Amino acid sequence: MDIRQEVLEIDLHNLTEALQNHTAWFDHYTQNLPELKRAQMEGKEQYARTGHELYLEYKTNPPEGMKVTEAALQALIATNQRYIDAHKQWMEIKQEHDSVERFRDLFERRESSLRMLVELYKAQYWGPTSGMGTPAQRPPREPLAEKAQDVELSDVKQQLAERAAENRSKWNKS
Repeated sequence: MDIRQEVLEIDLHNLTEALQNHTAWFDHYTQNLPELKRAQMEGKEQYARTGHELYLEYKTNPPEGMKVTEAALQALIATNQRYIDAHKQWMEIKQEHDSVERFRDLFERRESSLRMLVELYKAQYWGPTSGMGTPAQRPPREPLAEKAQDVELSDVKQQLAERAAENRSKWNKS
């Protein structure tokens, strides 16, 4: 397993240690992100600069017997080894930067997961709450049919009549 994957895992039974180590790990793995961003931008600029230099070179001194057109210049530039090497170098730096940036995003998700787990523990989600416990520990509910048998129809009619009388008196007062 990749060390980064091990760092991202959260042990539910050891949240205190996960919280304590989170910031240190985040700093350790993302500390070179600004330098990578700068190196990526410099690599991109070098790639563009190399392309412009080659364009001017081929435009002012075209190979013998070659007609100077934009398409021909672009083809010469694209096959030039300096241009290919500059592009390759830029892509390697960009790939490393993107990898660290993805890891940073994963760490931010890990942080929000840790915060949520802490809130759940504070709310005693996995512990007893108001004497009922977790859903697995709660007594089964009574089926609705059994409850309906316990309630007599006359009681329901009486309650409905009382509510209707209360509502009429409220409307008559206003």
